[in-house]
Amino acid sequence: MKYNNWCLGLLTLAMCTQRASIAVGNICLGFSILMFLLHLYQRYQRGGSLKLPPEYQIYFNIYGIFMLFLLPSVFFAGDIVISFKYLIGIFGYRIMPFVMLLYTECDNKYIKRCLLIFVAYIAFDGVVTFIEMLIKNGARAGGLGDGLLRHASIMATVFPVALILWLDDRIVFPGKRYFILFVIGIILGFGGNQSRSGWLGGISILPFVL
Repeated sequence: MKYNNWCLGLLTLAMCTQRASIAVGNICLGFSILMFLLHLYQRYQRGGSLKLPPEYQIYFNIYGIFMLFLLPSVFFAGDIVISFKYLIGIFGYRIMPFVMLLYTECDNKYIKRCLLIFVAYIAFDGVVTFIEMLIKNGARAGGLGDGLLRHASIMATVFPVALILWLDDRIVFPGKRYFILFVIGIILGFGGNQSRSGWLGGISILPFVL
């Protein structure tokens, strides 16, 4: 059984469904973590190395520095216990997808296919958001899920990825001709969401992408 492919596929599904249904997203994430652990065990049984390349270590160093700067804020919160619980969640549970992406060995074509599905879903979510805004007579819309700011942050993160995969001719990617539609869909999502952070985030990266 290819636990690595199951891990990445379920993780992609979790990222797509997390806003629409936290329960479904967490179930997919839980199973993807299980597949990830089985994949690591399978690699260990084959005698494969579980050590990351040195160039990947810097990401964990940066995350550690971020957590050190975040730690003092816990003691200035109204409820230290709840704030510390959230901090543990950020440091432990929420970093798992990042660890999984670094450690999971998958075929390059499969990775690209999963990324294509994720970007396409975010673009579709953006189109739904814009249509919802029109139905609401201009009111802010959330699309396929809750959390207006969370929606805006996701679109602002995926937007430069879609732009680069569309514009950079050096990158060979499946469905490349559709990425112009994905870019348009995300821009429509910015319009429907009406979040300043989304617009500013999307515009600020343009000089680096173009």
